[in-house]
Amino acid sequence: MNIIADHLKELFEDKIIEDFRKYIELNESSSCYVILSDYALNNKDKTNDVVSYSIVTCEELEYLSNKVKKTAKKDIKNTRSINPEFIKLLNRKTLFHINFLLGERKIFSKKGELSKDKMIESIQLSLNELSSSKRKDVQERKIKLQALESEISKKSSNLKLITEIIIISFLTAYIMFLLTKEANVTEIAWMSDRDKITEAYNQTVFTMCQQNHYALCVRNNVSTSKLKNMYYFPTEDGIFFTELVRIPDYIAGTLSDWNKLSPEVSKEKFVPILREVISDNNFCKLFNLSFSEGKMRCNEFKLHS
Repeated sequence: MNIIADHLKELFEDKIIEDFRKYIELNESSSCYVILSDYALNNKDKTNDVVSYSIVTCEELEYLSNKVKKTAKKDIKNTRSINPEFIKLLNRKTLFHINFLLGERKIFSKKGELSKDKMIESIQLSLNELSSSKRKDVQERKIKLQALESEISKKSSNLKLITEIIIISFLTAYIMFLLTKEANVTEIAWMSDRDKITEAYNQTVFTMCQQNHYALCVRNNVSTSKLKNMYYFPTEDGIFFTELVRIPDYIAGTLSDWNKLSPEVSKEKFVPILREVISDNNFCKLFNLSFSEGKMRCNEFKLHS
């Protein structure tokens, strides 16, 4: 996956790093961060496929959860209007939003680094790296990677779903990598909305994210010595942070409806998010991201109200 890492460095990280560092500086007392994520994918009635992330300091979680309960009681698709107090919440300086509009997603090429054979080879390499450990959590990761390897090898494999798992696991890992590199972080958690992407193949997406994060840190000589814990949710026991995931849900829902050529939205309720949260906000980033035959394209969108 080196080709993706190289492109993200040039086309994504370099575009946000100045503002990301300002965000980290404003929250320098925090050593614990949570990455909230939501997805608006494969809906034929919507204009865009969207992956939205909201990074937040752990100290804010209880406050945000209580405020969301009062100001955004439903997901955006089930609400008629948006409370102005929730808009203020989305603009808090303890939050940093990163959004991707996903275009073509032909990540598997017939040959080269992103071919199915190379992907299987990469998984086998990860399995070899884990083979010497007898830790229970490592054994569980091996089982999940073996299941994914088996699925990719099938002629009837669901490459569309596997592709989305690969993309989202890598994007999340890259955000974790940036936090590891730029912040004085000891704990990172990924809290995702429950989706096929997080549930498929025994929640393999979390294992892939963990492996990708490790590989990015090694490749870039970024120390993980201070990073004591990494958490991934939802677990198989369920989701306990419904209110928090509404933060990226409202942004993803708005962007999925947004016509970037016009630019317009179909309902008035999306306008405040578009104008007051996404537009002219250095702490809310928006990118086009696409893959075609092993080639990646990524460019930043800057919206102005």
